[in-house]
Amino acid sequence: AGVFASPRRGLNLVLLCVGHWIRELPADEAGSPERVRAHLERAVTDFDRAMRAHRARGGRPTLLMVCPTGALAVEIDSLIAHAEGELVSRLGGVAGLQVIRSVTSHGRYGVGASDVHDPLRDRIGHIPYRDEYFHVLATLAMRHAHRRVSAPHKVVVVDADNTLWRG
Repeated sequence: AGVFASPRRGLNLVLLCVGHWIRELPADEAGSPERVRAHLERAVTDFDRAMRAHRARGGRPTLLMVCPTGALAVEIDSLIAHAEGELVSRLGGVAGLQVIRSVTSHGRYGVGASDVHDPLRDRIGHIPYRDEYFHVLATLAMRHAHRRVSAPHKVVVVDADNTLWRG
């Protein structure tokens, strides 16, 4: 019944950083791959259920953008990558929901590994990205939104006097 359920023209946007789900764990559990795996599995299932319930209500389309997580321990990074893949796979066919991973556009926008995360601001205020990367996320969101909500252009070209091409 909230803003996300509104049938008005537009697009819902959800930016998700799966790695931030680990912050919910106590410090002693956050370093344990077994505990993290179990927590991420529950979180993926819960999020999947929530997004399906949201889309079952209809309303305007939703764009889910899966954003990158900063480097953690190698085992934890692989668990996060697996959880992201699981989410993309589970939610890929849900009507009215488009799921994208922002990292797939890094090459297009010239984003390098050092251009994404801001460890100091993340530690101090849970602001995970550099300002420039927020610009990249905003650009991706707006390009998808524009494609989704704008009417397609239809053009008919008639060349009755052969000025555009010959014959």
